[in-house]
Amino acid sequence: LQKCVDNLAAIISNNRLSVVSCEQFEEQDLGFPNVIGLSGYIDILLKDSNSQDVIFDLKWTSVKDKYKKLLESNRAAQLAIYQAMLQSHSDSSRKARTAFFVMPQGELITTDDFTGDHVVYVNTNNNDIMQQIRVGFETRIQQINSGQLETADEVPLKELDYANTIGVFPLEAKGTKTAKKVENKYSPFKCFIEK
Repeated sequence: LQKCVDNLAAIISNNRLSVVSCEQFEEQDLGFPNVIGLSGYIDILLKDSNSQDVIFDLKWTSVKDKYKKLLESNRAAQLAIYQAMLQSHSDSSRKARTAFFVMPQGELITTDDFTGDHVVYVNTNNNDIMQQIRVGFETRIQQINSGQLETADEVPLKELDYANTIGVFPLEAKGTKTAKKVENKYSPFKCFIEK
């Protein structure tokens, strides 16, 4: 833990950042239907020397490349949501710079231009994650309103209606090699689904 604190302090100093707040609560309407608001706590909100917002999300994991892969595949939804929250009430058109600070490795994983010994830069495409989240949300609401509960346990993801909708935030096949949605034995939705 001491190594992580030292590394984080060095990254903040080397990049001439100043801490604005920790665990900053944000709640914003981000353009979802029916004025659905999102809320969350930004682990560390900072400013750089140009007064641009900077978001560090602290993560503790035993999976070495988990957050690097998340950024590479452009799936860092939490960072995108925090970024959109700050931009929605900021007078700046610039998006916040973002990064995961991963422990116990003590590394800053980012797609932005931070420098230092413990910074890992990741290349990614620039798909608009927030737009994909909005389209995915609208798709799910339409399905629910039409009486469709698409759980699809043990079905290939490509066969789901949601997965075949253009522009949605993609589904993941967690823990499987055959890209099937894994059965949830304790799913509360099973009582609504006929076999």
